[in-house]
Amino acid sequence: MFDGAARPVRRAAWVAIIGLTASCHRGGERLYVTAPFNDEVRIADVTAEWRSVPGGDDAAEDHLSFAVHVENRLADRLYVRLEGLALLDAAGKPLAAPPEERGCVVAAKATATPLSGMVDVAPAGAAAITSFRVHRFGVPLSERGRGIYREFLLQSQKFTAAEVDAEIDGYLRSPDCP
Repeated sequence: MFDGAARPVRRAAWVAIIGLTASCHRGGERLYVTAPFNDEVRIADVTAEWRSVPGGDDAAEDHLSFAVHVENRLADRLYVRLEGLALLDAAGKPLAAPPEERGCVVAAKATATPLSGMVDVAPAGAAAITSFRVHRFGVPLSERGRGIYREFLLQSQKFTAAEVDAEIDGYLRSPDCP
């Protein structure tokens, strides 16, 4: 039997859910990090979310909170570098381009948030953002992944073995992603 007293509580719960959904936007698209030695091998998924944040009486700008997430598909650690983030309108025009960039390590089968922060956009700009773009790079840190990447770079004949080994060592010493 329906209890009429529960109706206002349910209505309040739905209003709260709708309100939270309306203030937080997640890009429907999913970008991928591919193995540097094989563009067909997806090693991680990249998603983004953003939301307007009340910022006082400044009508000249909207404040926007953003986060970019990386989901490591591998059973091993993954070095990932994200840079050049742009939040785009439906036509692909950048409305916000936070300067943040980061290189860090994502744990095996884990999701991390390498990029996050606040950015200002033109009034009503936050509501017009529909997608994102970010330059992404990743290297599997398993012994096998490092070996394949090393051979890939050496075969290009653009780098010495010492340069390649120093680059890979830098990835291994990178901090964990937040």
